[in-house]
Amino acid sequence: MKLVKINVVDTVGAGDTVGAVLAEALFNKTWSFNADGSLAASEEQIKKTLKRAAVAAGITCSRKGANPPTNADIDQALAQLK
Repeated sequence: MKLVKINVVDTVGAGDTVGAVLAEALFNKTWSFNADGSLAASEEQIKKTLKRAAVAAGITCSRKGANPPTNADIDQALAQLK
């Protein structure tokens, strides 16, 4: 994975941003659960979601206050990593 430096302005909201991206994966059915409660997601799906969460948290940390990114912000940042 490529490491990206960001200018940290404020860390408030970074954890909430990660949680929101994980909740989004469940809501969009990227991840789901089996009948026994175990996670039903491929390793690739998990890696993709965690990368998205890390990028989103990085964007949040680069802004003042709890100011999370939009999906468009995240998609644009991910596209720049490729």
